[in-house]
Amino acid sequence: MAQANSPAVAALGSEAGGALYGLQVLEHCQANQTQNITRFLVLARKAVNVSDQVPAKTTLLMATGQQAGAWWKPCWCCATTI
Repeated sequence: MAQANSPAVAALGSEAGGALYGLQVLEHCQANQTQNITRFLVLARKAVNVSDQVPAKTTLLMATGQQAGAWWKPCWCCATTI
């Protein structure tokens, strides 16, 4: 993130993690729980090349209602736009 030096990319994570990599904090305390632990998340409008040496993985977290199709509908939306 720090090497990208681009206003088109951002990271969500702990303040300590950002300081470790020399990142500027844009917004504090985005968590709604005091015991929240956040991984860094790369957000970009275009694909970002990640070295095969970096242990990168994808996590998807959704909160949905208790109705039929609540999980399927957001997944279908993503599948049809990729």
